[in-house]
Amino acid sequence: MRYETFIALRYLRSRRRSGFISIITWFSIGGVAIGVAALAIVLSAMNGLETEVRQKILNTDAHIKVVRFYDQPINGDAWPALIDSIRLVDGVIGVTPFIETEGLIVGTQQTTVVIRGIDLATADDVYRLTPTIEFGSMDFGIFTKKPVDTATYTVDYAGIIVGYNLSQKIGNVGQEGYLMVLPTGDNVSSSFMSMPSPRMKNFKISGVFRTGLYEYDIAYIYMGLDIAQDLMGFGNKVTGLSIRLDDMWEVNRVDREIEDLLPYPYTSFSWIDQNKNLFAWMTIEKWLMFIVLALIIMVAAFNIISTLIMVVLEKKKDIGILKAMGATRKSIQRIFTYQGMIVGVVGTVIGLVLGYGFCWAQLTFRLISIPPDVYFIDAVPIDMRLLDFLLIVLISLLLSLLASIYPARRAAALVPVEAMRNE
Repeated sequence: MRYETFIALRYLRSRRRSGFISIITWFSIGGVAIGVAALAIVLSAMNGLETEVRQKILNTDAHIKVVRFYDQPINGDAWPALIDSIRLVDGVIGVTPFIETEGLIVGTQQTTVVIRGIDLATADDVYRLTPTIEFGSMDFGIFTKKPVDTATYTVDYAGIIVGYNLSQKIGNVGQEGYLMVLPTGDNVSSSFMSMPSPRMKNFKISGVFRTGLYEYDIAYIYMGLDIAQDLMGFGNKVTGLSIRLDDMWEVNRVDREIEDLLPYPYTSFSWIDQNKNLFAWMTIEKWLMFIVLALIIMVAAFNIISTLIMVVLEKKKDIGILKAMGATRKSIQRIFTYQGMIVGVVGTVIGLVLGYGFCWAQLTFRLISIPPDVYFIDAVPIDMRLLDFLLIVLISLLLSLLASIYPARRAAALVPVEAMRNE
């Protein structure tokens, strides 16, 4: 052990005439520990929230979508061949056609919705919709019934599933009503004077899904692809193709390969492109919290500065004796730099242990619970990442080092004769 380290440790452990300084030292260690623990806990919680939101989005949506320019539907003689080509791309595990449009739904109330038609034969390869069914079933069949017992005719109702929050407005399983959409693309009359007539279809709610994302659960309904095609008057056309990958983080590479594969007028976009603003906002919020909570460590760093200055003032005679014995300015500076760094290291280690312990306890015992009927998760999610912990350690030690520089230089600048004369 270098003598500078030995002396720094002695100054930290000394109890003679320095009890007050020792108390301040422990406050400095506690401040660093609290700041490090807070950073570890908050960053892990925000990572967990981001992971949870991303997973819920990708459970009900595709990793990549292929569409035509100008919102034109894909012809029925083209999209089966496109599916065969896309399935050959490395990393693709599922492709399914879909129809998506906005419309009006009328049940116990009326509201605008996003209508998505899916192909049950291939939908499970892309969407994770079945596990989200909370009531009823995913039955997209046609229900035929007489409107009244005395009627001589029957009415067909298309089975649909709706989001949980939407079902609170229009009715639950078994509710009947009708959907209304305006035709798009090739179905719209090109005449300046004519207005497109709305298309309508009766429905019956066969199931209610719940993703936990309010934007989906309040706005989306699902129906069979063939029923949606009939509602839109598309024939065998579709809005686009949904694609799922075996690794969602390979989406940029696969998206580029699909773009190179597709002829004009087709294009593709990924889940990152579609939710860029959401995840950019979450990233900004995460690092803003990092900066704000790092101020706690900075406050502890000021405590380190004040502690070291007081030690320098108390140890003037010792510094003078060390210099008289041949200690260099650099050696004196190292003693007090090491003392500040020891405070930073001890506080950082304690903070990491506290932060990791709390995160582990939250994952294991779910200490902080939240209403599952509101958020669809019953506890605050946690996602601990090694890179975040390493960054916290780096910031903590860097601030501790910077806090040690000024007092250490002041100690090194003391003149031996003057230091011992004043004593």
